Amino acid sequence: MSYWCHFWIVEVAEWVPGEECGYPVNITAAVFGSIQSEFSLKHPLVLQVPQTADGVSQIIPALTLPVLTMLLIKELRRTESNRNKVLATHQSSGVPSSKTDHTTKMITIMTVASTFSEGPIGLILIVQIFAGPSVTTITANLNVIFGAIVALNTITHCLVCIVISSRYRKTVLEVFKFKNNTKR
Repeated sequence: MSYWCHFWIVEVAEWVPGEECGYPVNITAAVFGSIQSEFSLKHPLVLQVPQTADGVSQIIPALTLPVLTMLLIKELRRTESNRNKVLATHQSSGVPSSKTDHTTKMITIMTVASTFSEGPIGLILIVQIFAGPSVTTITANLNVIFGAIVALNTITHCLVCIVISSRYRKTVLEVFKFKNNTKR
């Protein structure tokens, strides 16, 4: 089926340089563009259904991840409160440990970055289905930009975790043997 739905790369024009370009007189170059196959033009749903599914599969996580993150943070705070109560009863001074935990900050940063980088791609994919040719060009360019943002988010994910989480940093150091992990 994918054979019938593909695009064709065809020559659409011939480029002739202007005199100010400094090329010899008889120089030309082909300009190429893409056109849809006849089958996909006659049956647009064949391309629209997978694109809609792809768009929805990008939007659903962008909407549910913040909700699940809020629930997780609420549970982490409840657990921390219970842990502090237990520590306070077991310590002679009654003062809970002052060690800070940056897990909530890390989870929040990752959620915001993921939602704002991946969510718009789903919207763009769905808009492209219903848009005209001029809007399709704009959305295609936006798709490239947000694709680069997703790649940047993915690349920096582990770096953010290393900077924020001491446990993550310790594990990375041990895995890559930057720290002696044998006990003496």
